[in-house]
Amino acid sequence: EYIKKYKKYIISILILLLVTIISAIITNYLSVKKNEDISKLFNKANILIKQEKKKEALKIYEEIVLKKNKFYSPISLNAIIENNLIPEKSIDEMFDELIKIRGLAKEEKNLIRLKKGIYLSGQNNENELLNSLSPLINENSIWKILAAKTLRDFYLIRGEKNKSLQYDKILEKSE
Repeated sequence: EYIKKYKKYIISILILLLVTIISAIITNYLSVKKNEDISKLFNKANILIKQEKKKEALKIYEEIVLKKNKFYSPISLNAIIENNLIPEKSIDEMFDELIKIRGLAKEEKNLIRLKKGIYLSGQNNENELLNSLSPLINENSIWKILAAKTLRDFYLIRGEKNKSLQYDKILEKSE
């Protein structure tokens, strides 16, 4: 009698449960498939680099960065930098694309900001460098010390001892 009374509810719950399980399986399958496709693209770009087909490899690496994959997008940008490829978008814009990746932990995003800062320090772009690294110092990121060292060294190389001293003070406090 209890089952007859709640038959519609029980059937509805079972159908909902079945739809949820099927949706989860499909979502997982599509995610795995997407990662496999990006992996194949990344491997293809690496092969093209070895064959000295840098323009073709660059297009693939850029495509992967724009896909905002947690794993392959950052290593694709690293490959662009390591192989001295010159993308259509600027490197710092590509770093910004990586920072926008959903699902990255805060400190993973901060690591990308640090890498961007290190890259920018070689470009001698003080404002962009400060925009990239100051948040790491101000919010006590685990990357704070490396960010402070990068800024200190940037100013020392430029001969701006007074500016470098403020980062020495930060480093002394962190010890």
